[in-house]
Amino acid sequence: IKDAELTHLRAESLAIVYLTRHPDLLVDRYDRPDSGIDLLVTIAPEGRATGRLFGVEVKGISRSTNGYRADAIPYSAVSDHAIKK
Repeated sequence: IKDAELTHLRAESLAIVYLTRHPDLLVDRYDRPDSGIDLLVTIAPEGRATGRLFGVEVKGISRSTNGYRADAIPYSAVSDHAIKK
């Protein structure tokens, strides 16, 4: 896997995890080339589809916003940050 593909895969996985935390959202991958949409999210209160949906375009970068590469941050620094939240 190339670095760009791996970055996109990580970003897409993070988006799926984030969106599925909300019980009223159903997330599907939208595998249509050149559509500009990577995920299709359906709003479904109590598991019932309402017909309301939105598309998500996933973009990822290989550097964090603080200038460190994501794969160069020690695990202890990541877990300490998560605990402080």
